[in-house]
Amino acid sequence: MEDRDLAGIGFVEGVVIDVGNLDAASAFWGALTGLEFGPSVTPQCRAAVLPSGIRLVLQEVPEPKSAFKNRVHLDIEVDDLERALELVEAIGGRLVERIANPTGSLIVCADPDGNEFCLV
Repeated sequence: MEDRDLAGIGFVEGVVIDVGNLDAASAFWGALTGLEFGPSVTPQCRAAVLPSGIRLVLQEVPEPKSAFKNRVHLDIEVDDLERALELVEAIGGRLVERIANPTGSLIVCADPDGNEFCLV
């Protein structure tokens, strides 16, 4: 296999989360992650850069979430699951499901737009 076969077609530049209200989503995701969301390439987007260099982008869309389960989500590592859930709820998020499995417990949450993420 040649080097170009291993390089892939491209690289992950950013992860985009569709939201209904850009100001509210920026406040929520900023409080959740400690990131500051600033202007992006278009007026309907705001972005923050993760330590890895990948951008986390909030994109305002007119339609609400239509699927029950996200196919892609973020895992947010925390020291205390219950305390983190309290904080998520305080900033407008909600509990979706608690999951216990052989590797440990996690809590599935949703942002105000219904986008799911996990506290791990």
